[in-house]
Amino acid sequence: MTSTYFTILNITEINSFIVYTDNNPIKQLNRHFLEKLAFDLFEPYLKVRVSTENLPKTIKLRIHEVCNVPVPEPTTSSAVSAIGRCKICSWKKNRKTKYPCQRCQNYLCLEHVIPMCESCRHTLEEAANN
Repeated sequence: MTSTYFTILNITEINSFIVYTDNNPIKQLNRHFLEKLAFDLFEPYLKVRVSTENLPKTIKLRIHEVCNVPVPEPTTSSAVSAIGRCKICSWKKNRKTKYPCQRCQNYLCLEHVIPMCESCRHTLEEAANN
């Protein structure tokens, strides 16, 4: 099955080289034509692949070098958020969460999460009362 596929691919390459040489007066080696053909076939795929968020940065930079495709900057929402243990829950519950307090950055589970943790809210209320 695989050898049949590559045989058909090879025949297609030879036929396209013949058509290319008939249409263009500039002589070109078959090897150079094959390299350009392969690049032209892969370029649209590489342009789509460079926008994949979980693709390693080294591969994105290599695609940029080869295709001169602008590498999109990662958005802040795609950044991996850290996970911590809820500061208010007891160790027995051991609740893991990804929601930090906006003020002190302590982690809070969904049972205790509000825009700020309770200790920061009390500190803020005391400062407002004084």
